[in-house]
Amino acid sequence: MFELFSSRQIRTFSALVMMLCLLAVAQPTAAHAAPHNAHIYGVTPEWGGWKCHGFWNRVAWVGYANHTTGKNGGDSGDDIVYIPVRLNTNNHITMTIRCSFGTHLAQNFVIRPSRNKQTFWFRLNGSTTKD
Repeated sequence: MFELFSSRQIRTFSALVMMLCLLAVAQPTAAHAAPHNAHIYGVTPEWGGWKCHGFWNRVAWVGYANHTTGKNGGDSGDDIVYIPVRLNTNNHITMTIRCSFGTHLAQNFVIRPSRNKQTFWFRLNGSTTKD
């Protein structure tokens, strides 16, 4: 049977993509980063385009980088992360997911949280909804 790519090439490419995504999330703190004064719940729902294609392929990890505060992190197990933010100011945030079989999706957003523990639903098309 003819294969376009060997399993070794696929693993190498997947590892490279994963390293690039981690570098995007783990950026050094900017010299002008403002300290956070609240947190939000950041949700990357499947209905918002954050979908891993394939029968066994699932979201394995959700990550964030708040370029305004210089904070980044992530969580596995669900589609929600707790993000440190600055209230009543624009927060530049990158949201990313890692799928169990190597797919990575990421998108940049600008949000303006108005209260602690506010929820933002991030869509892969760049739009958001908040409560």
